[in-house]
Amino acid sequence: MQYFILAAVLVFVIFVSFVVVTNVKRKNKMKNDVLNLLERIAEENKINNYKLYYYSKSVYDIYFETLTHVYYIKLIPNFQNAEISVNSPYKWEVRENLSERKPKFIDGIYEFLNMKTSDTKKQISKIAIIYPNARALMRYINECELNFVYPDTNISGCFIMTYESINSNHDLIDGR
Repeated sequence: MQYFILAAVLVFVIFVSFVVVTNVKRKNKMKNDVLNLLERIAEENKINNYKLYYYSKSVYDIYFETLTHVYYIKLIPNFQNAEISVNSPYKWEVRENLSERKPKFIDGIYEFLNMKTSDTKKQISKIAIIYPNARALMRYINECELNFVYPDTNISGCFIMTYESINSNHDLIDGR
């Protein structure tokens, strides 16, 4: 009997370890993919003097500065390719399927949208990047009306884009 309990505990520990390691690897891949994409965009646009930093414990995840722009970027993992709806400027919901009873909200949106930016003469943009993609990006207009969210849709000073859309069209970052 005690071998059975020991085996069950061992299987549980292995399972939890596997889930944690997989989650860390996914988030590292997301970070590296987005940083590499921004570097490629800078190279394609022949931007030599740019700053690109990743912050793990900040309101935003990536700081990207060019000669004319400063981008504050928040990474939003969406590995299930779920639908994302903007219920209000500060409540963004992730729905994997329509039968979900309990809503799942994206953390840190309020802080990201309300963060104070540095005084600079450069154009400042806040971008939320959904990684890697979303089944649909929707925004509630009122109780029964929804609109699609496109990369040029401004939601409280923030643009929402998917990694895949930026990867296929690098011009989405330029000039936001």
